[in-house]
Amino acid sequence: MTDFFTSARAALTEALQGRSSAFELRPASDDWLREEHDGALVARLMLVVFEPGSRDIRDVKEQELPLICRTDRERPERTLAFLRAWARSLEAIVDSRGGEVDVLMPMDLLVPEALNDSALVTETDFIHAFGDRARLAAWAAQSELAEWQESLARCGLAERAQEVRALLRPAISFEDHERVDEDEDGPSPVGETRFGGEPDLPADQSWPTVAGRPMTFAAQLDLRALADHPAARELPPEGVLSFFYDPFPEAPDGAVYVNAVRVMHFDASASLARRATPEGGDRRPAYRSTARELSATLPPRESPFYEALLPEPVVTEFRRSLSAAARGQGSVVDPLDGLDRVLWNHNCDDPTESHRLLGYCQVHQGDPYLEAEVQRSGRGFDGWIQESPEAIAAGRRACRWRLLLQVCAYLDGALLLEQDAGYFYFLLPEDALARHDWSQAWGVLQCS
Repeated sequence: MTDFFTSARAALTEALQGRSSAFELRPASDDWLREEHDGALVARLMLVVFEPGSRDIRDVKEQELPLICRTDRERPERTLAFLRAWARSLEAIVDSRGGEVDVLMPMDLLVPEALNDSALVTETDFIHAFGDRARLAAWAAQSELAEWQESLARCGLAERAQEVRALLRPAISFEDHERVDEDEDGPSPVGETRFGGEPDLPADQSWPTVAGRPMTFAAQLDLRALADHPAARELPPEGVLSFFYDPFPEAPDGAVYVNAVRVMHFDASASLARRATPEGGDRRPAYRSTARELSATLPPRESPFYEALLPEPVVTEFRRSLSAAARGQGSVVDPLDGLDRVLWNHNCDDPTESHRLLGYCQVHQGDPYLEAEVQRSGRGFDGWIQESPEAIAAGRRACRWRLLLQVCAYLDGALLLEQDAGYFYFLLPEDALARHDWSQAWGVLQCS
């Protein structure tokens, strides 16, 4: 056991003594600190969280922390100063991470980036640095970027890590679906969030139709009730957003596709009233749901967003290998091999099938973004050659589409749409979403 090890253990043991009324970072056992063969120090520590206003333990999370590496021992006094300052600054570090110690693990409290700043030498230097929220935030961003770069190196996107991280978006998921039986329970409140049933519309608003047929009412959202969710910042702060669709529209002669969705926003001053489904329309069962925040969602593997970050020749070669493999000639060489693991590690998405507002589509089959791009262009998929420059360009243009609302066909044992499984997606070009131009919405159905 080296003198440095003994000094580090003594310094940490003293500095970790109860510094906060909300939590403590404690040694997990008698041999909680160990010295690796290369000189690195690893600590097994417990993050103990207390009940508010007491010392009753609410939660305990244990983890190994790599405190310092071999090269950090080249300046032992500086490294010991860092360790003492870090242990005494845990409350400030937790505060910089949002103050919610319940959602943190011991590893989240590490700030190894401080040792890379040669200007920090004394314990006072480090304590001042750990008290600087802006500096801590910059270090955290630096650490997160390094983690992304390391994981994305496996699939050729390490140099595009910033762009992949920029794809993270919050969303709102709807769950705890409750069937609304207005005949038995009376009418539900006008303007409340509801999936299916009958809409609340202004008296002068005609029922949307396609090819002379009434569209199906899919949902309406009370925007004021959703306004506290970060994802809802892209929407108007109040009013009702209503969604209508036709899952199987018949295109007129000479047309490949027809836009069979209507999205309408009625502001808070609009006088709304319940509107009965017209004759010939399809009234779906009515459900109310609870909105839940999804802090970060990433595009699904099947979407065009990742392939669009690769050089076009790489994409062309990949798609050629797909076509050849389909003919039994050769094997697929996927430049994004390993991406699934990256998405699993970094995605805060909920894999449960659900209704969803904003974020990204949960894919049932195929790529809804590419479907929207190709359908909206009127081209169709007849004669589609996936490795052609035209197809690759369409895939890159498809990145302009945003999910507005995803309606799940089947939830909690209830058939909500006409299909047994799958989704109906209301998509909108990104620039149209930014200016709240709902007339640009397009619908894509994926069902089985």
